Amino acid sequence: MVRFCAFATTLYLRLRPRDHNASAARHSAMELQERIVALEEELESPRQIALRRIHLLKENDEGLASILVALLKEALEEWLQRTSRRNGLLSNSSSEDSALLADMIETTNLQRVLILHVNVTKMDPTLGEEQGRHGSHGHLVRLMNLDATGIANDEAAQDTIMELQDLACEVAALAKSFPVKFAPFCATGLRQRLPLEFSVSAVGQGDPEARNGGSSDKRTETVLIHQVTVRQTAQEDVGFGAYRCG
Repeated sequence: MVRFCAFATTLYLRLRPRDHNASAARHSAMELQERIVALEEELESPRQIALRRIHLLKENDEGLASILVALLKEALEEWLQRTSRRNGLLSNSSSEDSALLADMIETTNLQRVLILHVNVTKMDPTLGEEQGRHGSHGHLVRLMNLDATGIANDEAAQDTIMELQDLACEVAALAKSFPVKFAPFCATGLRQRLPLEFSVSAVGQGDPEARNGGSSDKRTETVLIHQVTVRQTAQEDVGFGAYRCG
């Protein structure tokens, strides 16, 4: 009986760190998911992206590009760690194992971050360039160079991995040059690349008090215009539309 109790205690002590690590990893993945959702909601349009870039650099020297690259790095690292822990399962030829990979929160997080990078790069090429200079291309290359057959034997699981790689390739295809060397812009450089910001006060033309010089409700519009970072050879829309500030 004593021998059995000693064995049970030893077994528990060996398994407990693994359970704790798995729980911590799960918590980390869920916390990351919350940050991804928040950024998705904040960066739904070119105007929102521009305003976010301006706001961040007014508060501190950390630009939006560094936040997005850090998010990509974290999502990729957590996914690689999880697939490494699951490697014994993913090496089996089982449809259940392929479902494990596709349904893992780490897989979902990485997919959403990659889609976020695709979307913001399409809506704001200047930000896309900054992300590349801040190190996103290195993380994309790491993902693109993975051997799907070395991670999983099951065809469906391999397809899941290749779908992630396709998203990484889509981000790469949007870059003017890929991959670029890690050479992040300094805070001053980032501020110089921000859209030009103009505030315009307008009074309704149909307001009789305004026509007679009386007081009238005014509204303030903020107009944002992209700065040209490369020589422009064609006419393009560089505005973001009006934004009412008050």
